[in-house]
Amino acid sequence: MHSLHSLLVTLLTTVFLAAAAPLGPGQTECAPLHILIARASFEPRGEGLLLPSLANLIVQANPGTTREAVDYPASVTPYSGSSAKGTKAVTQQLTDYVVRCPQSKVVLLGYSQGAHIIGDSLCGGGGYPGIGPPNEPIDTAVGDKGACRECPELEKPTLI
Repeated sequence: MHSLHSLLVTLLTTVFLAAAAPLGPGQTECAPLHILIARASFEPRGEGLLLPSLANLIVQANPGTTREAVDYPASVTPYSGSSAKGTKAVTQQLTDYVVRCPQSKVVLLGYSQGAHIIGDSLCGGGGYPGIGPPNEPIDTAVGDKGACRECPELEKPTLI
């Protein structure tokens, strides 16, 4: 299951190019679609190296989309501290955006540790040595703002 998730994230990274203006601190623009990007471990601050190309394609297909990077360490020493800070950052940044822009849809992009912190924010997680402290899932009023909650044209993935 973990390898299928990684494969899907990697595949999506190559599927979806124009640049959206990043949402800066204090910026209050509400876009129809907003992208929150959580980079992988060791990638440079900001959007990292792997996910901007996917974000660019999403923006190209959805003019007016805004995007922002999750602000967290993305380090592995210690991984538990970085993932805990990242999970908290995803929860805070997503909640802040959804409260400010309740009509917007949100796309969450994460790779490696970035995917981990998104999953822990949405579903709860942690509680294992070296992974991070336990945390509760994000409030469903926030988590239900995902862009594909209402995408009947998308097929459900088949596990092989």
